[in-house]
Amino acid sequence: MYDNQPVPSGYSKIVVFSTPSYTGGEIYLTNKDSSIDLHGSVTYMSIWYYFVPSGIYSVSYISSRYKAIVNAQQVSIGSSVDFTLGGYIEFIVL
Repeated sequence: MYDNQPVPSGYSKIVVFSTPSYTGGEIYLTNKDSSIDLHGSVTYMSIWYYFVPSGIYSVSYISSRYKAIVNAQQVSIGSSVDFTLGGYIEFIVL
């Protein structure tokens, strides 16, 4: 998605940064209403944009070869992430 798309009501725009080598990364987030699977790029795009329902999510899964940084904080399985006003994710290869 392009960065200039308007954010639909009730959603947040999440920016996902790719690793320098474009190797991907994956995080699975859940809350009482939604389950979301977000990926980093493996297609030579440095930034991807996602719209997700606004809310607070629990981290259920992170790709085994990566650490995930969400809104400037390293997260692990069980961490809470707040996407009520947007956010960003970065994957770092271990």
